[in-house]
Amino acid sequence: MAIKTMPPDNHKRPVQSDASNAETLDRCANCDRLIGRLETAHVWRNHTVCTACIQTLQKTGKLTLESTHIWRWIAIAAVALFAVAMAIAAVQNYETSMQQRADAFLYRISLVETSLAMSGQQASAPEIRKRIDDLEMVGDQPVNPKNAVEIFSAISRAVGNRASPEDKFAALRAALLGWAGGMDPTSDIALGTNFAELAAYRCSGGAFDGYTDEKLGDLADEATIKIGGAFSERQLGFLARSKDKLSAMKMIYGATFSHQGIDVLEEIERVASR
Repeated sequence: MAIKTMPPDNHKRPVQSDASNAETLDRCANCDRLIGRLETAHVWRNHTVCTACIQTLQKTGKLTLESTHIWRWIAIAAVALFAVAMAIAAVQNYETSMQQRADAFLYRISLVETSLAMSGQQASAPEIRKRIDDLEMVGDQPVNPKNAVEIFSAISRAVGNRASPEDKFAALRAALLGWAGGMDPTSDIALGTNFAELAAYRCSGGAFDGYTDEKLGDLADEATIKIGGAFSERQLGFLARSKDKLSAMKMIYGATFSHQGIDVLEEIERVASR
């Protein structure tokens, strides 16, 4: 009996168990599906994935990359706009600051020149203004140029041409020293005004001839405290007619705090005029 043999089938592989297949086949890192032997395995960011997943991942990754680029440019544009806005604000602040400084400078010029012009002393305005601007410290306190000019103007207007521009500047320093010592703004102007009034008698042969600014400042400070402010016109008139200025000032102090102050001064004036 002849035995019939079949030719070998070269297209068939030996059947392997599922466990063996699982060991030899790649698994998709994305969907966890086994990738068939006839399928193409792909690599996505160091991970093996199937064809279906690579398409999805590439599409998603492209969109993500494009979004990243878009947001990066948006961030760059935002930073650039912020830098431009800050630069514009800085320029505007600088211009505003410069304008304020210019206005303050013109304001100081106007006050000094106007107050001295009222006394016919406008020729001294540039020098006085420069000396005021150069004042940085009085005592242990810094000097505000605007406040200094306002005090000088108030003193100059009060005394008129009875004091020289130099004495008015010395009066300003005395007032600033009073302020540095704790005087209120009204009192330090009164102190400066009293200084300027007394400085008129510091001329050669005058009652206060030889008095330094410091000594005259102490005298003005005492007067400001004892009469409660600046000399009145009446008190200044009495002081002008009296030969002994220090004694006259003491009499003014006494009359200021007397219940009959006006009567006392009138009597003093009658005696002084004899």
